[in-house]
Formats: sequence, C-alpha cells, structure tokens
Amino acid sequence: MTTDLALLSKIIALPTDLKTEVELFIDYLIYTKKIQKDKIKKTPVAGFGTINYITTPDFDEPLGDFKM
Repeated sequence: MTTDLALLSKIIALPTDLKTEVELFIDYLIYTKKIQKDKIKKTPVAGFGTINYITTPDFDEPLGDFKM
C-alpha cells in the first residue's frame, strides 16, 4: 500500500499536462494487457499440435483384410 501512496503523491505533484499524459499511458497499459489476454484465448489452429505419433515399421504395407 505504501507504493500506491507514493505513486499517488508523485502524480498529484505533476503539472496538469503531465497528469493527462500519465492518464493516457495508464489507459495504454490497461489496453495492451487486455489485448495480451485476448491473444491467449485464441482457438487452436489445425496442424500446430504438440502430440507426436509413433508408427510401426510396416505402417505403409498393404493390409491383409482387403485381399480378395
């Protein structure tokens, strides 16, 4: 809480034009944080999975079930 009070006292001591600039910067920080959260919630894209599959050496051989 002490840091909040110290920050508030510094902001109060600023001239009006700098207070406006600080306010805009705070809005920018909040906006960019929201954008970062939105990026995290994106839906998965096909082909970018992390699962690896291991196949047997005879994977490409024809299956016996389809012989006539």
